[in-house]
Amino acid sequence: MEENKNRPINSEEAFLREVDTEWDVEQFLAQKKGEPLPQPPEQPMVNDAARPEEKPRNPERPAARPRTQTATTERPAQQRKPAKKQKVNYRGWAQLILAAVLVIAIIIVLIVLIGKIVSGGASDAPETETTETVQSREQIISDLIARADRLASGYDYEGAVNVLREYGTDWMQQPELMEVNARYQSAQSLLVKWSDVSKVSMLSFHSLIADPARAFDGGSQESYYRDYMVTVTEFKAILQELYNKNYILIGIHDLYKTGADGKYSPEELYLPDGKKPLILVQDDLNYGPTMTDGNGDGYADKDGDGFASRLVLDENGKITCEYITFDGKVDQGDYDLVPVLESFISEHPDFSFRGARGILSLTGANGVFGYHTSSAWKEKLDSATYNAEVDGARKVADALKAQGWEFASHTYDHISYGDAKAEELAKDLKLWKEEVQSIVGDTDLLMYPKGGGLYGSLYGTDDAIYKEIYSYGFRVFCNVDTEMTELRFFDTYLRINRTPVGGQWFDGLDEFFNGSKIKDSARK
Repeated sequence: MEENKNRPINSEEAFLREVDTEWDVEQFLAQKKGEPLPQPPEQPMVNDAARPEEKPRNPERPAARPRTQTATTERPAQQRKPAKKQKVNYRGWAQLILAAVLVIAIIIVLIVLIGKIVSGGASDAPETETTETVQSREQIISDLIARADRLASGYDYEGAVNVLREYGTDWMQQPELMEVNARYQSAQSLLVKWSDVSKVSMLSFHSLIADPARAFDGGSQESYYRDYMVTVTEFKAILQELYNKNYILIGIHDLYKTGADGKYSPEELYLPDGKKPLILVQDDLNYGPTMTDGNGDGYADKDGDGFASRLVLDENGKITCEYITFDGKVDQGDYDLVPVLESFISEHPDFSFRGARGILSLTGANGVFGYHTSSAWKEKLDSATYNAEVDGARKVADALKAQGWEFASHTYDHISYGDAKAEELAKDLKLWKEEVQSIVGDTDLLMYPKGGGLYGSLYGTDDAIYKEIYSYGFRVFCNVDTEMTELRFFDTYLRINRTPVGGQWFDGLDEFFNGSKIKDSARK
């Protein structure tokens, strides 16, 4: 063996020691014989675990030395082994993401805290919000109770409860509202049924004299004013007397109802104990030229007889009167029945039962509420001016209705329907509907002027005049009578008397007021 180790190794033997595969040997032999080189065998793609175990080298064989390839001995490059597939470290990534989220959250919290500290402190915000919420609730409840109490003071308990309901569906869970509601229910239970609705008083007034010196100046209308009218001062005194005598204003429609068969019957009326029902009427509410126009041009002026010139709405939407003073100034104030009564009810809300006011009995030939709305003025004025007059009257009518006032026809041209011919009656009814009803709305009330009425014919519903009037929707017919008011029920209509109030009747109305006590000192 020693001999072999020291023996020189030729190049062929050296090469065979370096090769590892049969392909290397075959390549060498083919090259030596001058034959084409064989192609290398295809290597299967296997991972390390599937690779077959290599044969161990000959322990006596020295390790192969690197060889220098020449052009004649160059070997084709062997196919590279595929890289080992690396496993993804999911746990590491999750920890990294979690750490990033925590850092971002900490930064956001710090920014919010710094912002609250700069704006005044985070701890103050919840307390401020709670305080504002409590104050808002208390204010809402206080306002509701104030409005409800106003209605309840006029015995409109149902309306008062409806105001409390505006708080919301949980209004009965609010202690303050529960207490007020219980108070209303208790007060309503004390109302007493009025014994006989046919025994109800109805007082009728005309326009009030605002300036007695101008009305009682010896002019052609002075005697009429003295006998049929009262002054503003007298009317205020009458209201106080009525209030002291326990009268209370009601609406005429509180007295009757209509059944399924269309027939009229009395309605039950419940009033505070000791109170007496009263219906108030103002006739001839037109502010005609005989009272307001001194120079004959159709407009109110300083030469009028001391009456208001028309109803208007002030800057706050309140109903008031326009009045031309003796020196020509235009003023607004309580110069006639409507604003005077409104002021009295404002001070004595218990004088009005469930918001009742009175009945305004209107003609149309001289316009409505002092506005130039008649057909005669339509011919004199341009369309824009005339439409503005109608619009002004309609706004006043809407405000009056909203306040509780009712309207009645006093005929269009102040004629006596009992004496009218068929053609005259038909024309008057038609004009009232077109020029007055179109402004104030529908009504079933008819106040006969001049004390007249269909006394006899109304008992026979076949009467031609009755049929004509009935066709325009009138169902309640009011005569004038100085005797006690009486409401009479018929199948298809009602009749009621109204008691006129004027200077000539002061001494006969002791049930309502003391004539000598209320008389204006301006009367001589």
